[in-house]
Amino acid sequence: MQILQKKDSLLIKGTEDFNVIQTLNCGQIFRYVIDGDTAVVYSKDKKALLTWTNDTIEITSKDLDYFYHFFDLSRDYSVIKSTLKNDEFLAPAVEYGYGIRILNNDAFEMIVSFIISANNNIKRIKNSIEYLCKKFGEKIDDYHAFPTLSALKKATISDYEDAGLGYRAEQMHDTIQR
Repeated sequence: MQILQKKDSLLIKGTEDFNVIQTLNCGQIFRYVIDGDTAVVYSKDKKALLTWTNDTIEITSKDLDYFYHFFDLSRDYSVIKSTLKNDEFLAPAVEYGYGIRILNNDAFEMIVSFIISANNNIKRIKNSIEYLCKKFGEKIDDYHAFPTLSALKKATISDYEDAGLGYRAEQMHDTIQR
């Protein structure tokens, strides 16, 4: 994988170890929108636009260093995959998810998203997170940041119920307060 940095973008060539759709849809994050060969990814208070062709991905953002780390671009996944392919149990998984990268998501955002995801479907998870972002996250340009801990400490159990958390509302409220 070759990465070239431009002013506001990273151009990645040789993407056999990075498939945007596989990576975004594998359940690590829920704040993204895919439309054809483009995707918008949100993390914390940051946003990136990804566009791709068969062998090139371009990441455009005001926060390139953040998304370089977020997508784990310094790690050579071909080395990891070649090792894992030697295990007969792991080889089919490596083949199936050949382009999945392990994301370096914000720990707080990941914990909140994980609680929301319990016994839930992706559409509802995304809607619940988006609701919390709009209600408690800072407005930035055309999107809302993921709420901070101090912002979510102001949320009530009813707020979490309104977000569609159902039986998880009380658990989320208790977790945030602790």
